[in-house]
Amino acid sequence: PALTPTVARSADPVPQGLRTRGLVVARQQATISAPLQATIAAIGPENGERFAKAQPLVIFDCRIHEAELKRAQAIVEAARDTLTAKASLAASGSIARLQATLAEADLKKARADQNVAEARVAHCVIAAPYAGRVVRRIVNPHETVALRDALIEIVDDSAYEVRAFVPS
Repeated sequence: PALTPTVARSADPVPQGLRTRGLVVARQQATISAPLQATIAAIGPENGERFAKAQPLVIFDCRIHEAELKRAQAIVEAARDTLTAKASLAASGSIARLQATLAEADLKKARADQNVAEARVAHCVIAAPYAGRVVRRIVNPHETVALRDALIEIVDDSAYEVRAFVPS
């Protein structure tokens, strides 16, 4: 019988030393943290669910912050009225100009306090920065979180990139 040579064939067409591994990752991903200390009133989509851009992801119970804003608005209104009255009295010479200047400074301080209160209220709703999916909800409604506590992990599932691990 004639001997026929046999060739060992590998199931892998690419030799082991030439393989390159890659990891597919989303271009945008984020862990959303608490911008203030508050109790969570509601939290958006469940794990794996989609959300739209600007959709509320986390809503805080901000009744205290809203009350502080109303108080600051009332103080600004009172300071404005005081300034108007003192400015007219100073113009007629009934009071010193310094009192009108101090009333103007009080109005500026009240407006600054109002701006701080408005900023706090603006953080009461965390909106999605982009459309995507929830990777992991870390907190639940009715939990109280501290400043910078992680709340929810999200990912933009519309654009991916491959991170290749190439051997040297």
